[in-house]
Amino acid sequence: MNRRRLLARIGIVAGASVFALYLGLWAAWIGGGSEGADYTAFYTGWTIVADGDGANLYDPAVQAAVQKEILGGRTFDAGLNPFNSPPHLVLPFVPLSVLPLTTSYVVWAAVQVALLLWLLWRLLTRVAIDWSRDERMLLLAAAIAAPPLALALLQGSFSLLVTVALLEVYLALCAGGDRAAAAWLIVASVKPQAVLSTGVALIAARRWRVVGIAAAGGLLLAVAATAVMGVGIWGSYLRFLGDYVGSFDVFSVRPSVMWNLRGTLSLWNGPEISAATASFINTVALVGQVVALVAVAWLWRGRWDAGTPAFALRFALTLVLGLLFSPHLNPHDDLLLVPAGALAYGAVRERAEGSWLGVALLASPFLVLVFNWINVNEVGGPLIRVPVVLMLAFIAVLAVELRREASRPAQVAVAAG
Repeated sequence: MNRRRLLARIGIVAGASVFALYLGLWAAWIGGGSEGADYTAFYTGWTIVADGDGANLYDPAVQAAVQKEILGGRTFDAGLNPFNSPPHLVLPFVPLSVLPLTTSYVVWAAVQVALLLWLLWRLLTRVAIDWSRDERMLLLAAAIAAPPLALALLQGSFSLLVTVALLEVYLALCAGGDRAAAAWLIVASVKPQAVLSTGVALIAARRWRVVGIAAAGGLLLAVAATAVMGVGIWGSYLRFLGDYVGSFDVFSVRPSVMWNLRGTLSLWNGPEISAATASFINTVALVGQVVALVAVAWLWRGRWDAGTPAFALRFALTLVLGLLFSPHLNPHDDLLLVPAGALAYGAVRERAEGSWLGVALLASPFLVLVFNWINVNEVGGPLIRVPVVLMLAFIAVLAVELRREASRPAQVAVAAG
């Protein structure tokens, strides 16, 4: 038995074992703890709209009262776990509020299982279509062992939906499907912070048809939301978002658990953070995001080479930069690292460095599990989280590979001359 086959077998056993642990935790959570999930915040918002009070959707007092009623008089530790999704994608989910909270969570759990199967299927049959069987098995192992997957399932979040959507955006762009890419971009905008870097990339690359179709579709959804919740919903949302994104340890926001720049700065300043320090951290995080978006625009300026290794590397780097420098990022949102890693490996797998990159990407989920356990509410720990270190290393590798890829045409031309 060769080393790759042995590694594949060890990887799939390890991945399956970890995934079985995730499923066990999820089953226990559904049986007695799902009311404490982020899904309760979504359910709260949908219930407010279903009750005809959509104009007050982003009023914290209204949310707190409705959420307390939903939870039978109980509250979250922070008092309120707020609904923070954008108005244009509220209405499609309102029917889920017709069911009792636990039943609604189970229905969304079934949707999440379908999304996971979809994600794995698309990775294996589109991204890894020309990979060996062993490589595909290792991709599967790494994907199902990813800690953000467990968090996404437990919390009932939109992370799986966003991950599927952005992978579909990439696949549609490679196939020249502008309308499909635009439609999936709209779906991904249920988490605006996750889609921002991709939107900047499309603008910088002058993919005006995709941007225009997405804008038109988003406008139609915005008109529908306005008709139901009123014109004032947009100002209310922006005011709420300003308070929410910049908050520290209120509104169930704990920056120190985030796997990003803001979370790292929060860790460095310890558990007790003054208002002045919080403002400074928020400012630095915002500047970091702006710098990252400028870097994304530079990467894509006037370039379009869909379907090439350079395109895959650039798209992967865009996703990772968006994650690391987002001012507000939950750990389960880092599920986007799964397609980013698959795209990066697919671009370099036939090069000399392909093998070690593949091993590093395979090992990453297990390193996070060992050194940065999946408890999303754990505030303590080292001065920098393992996922942040891994993302920084991944960004460096992607930058080097992109530079090498850029030099290839020149090298070929010289050789031909």
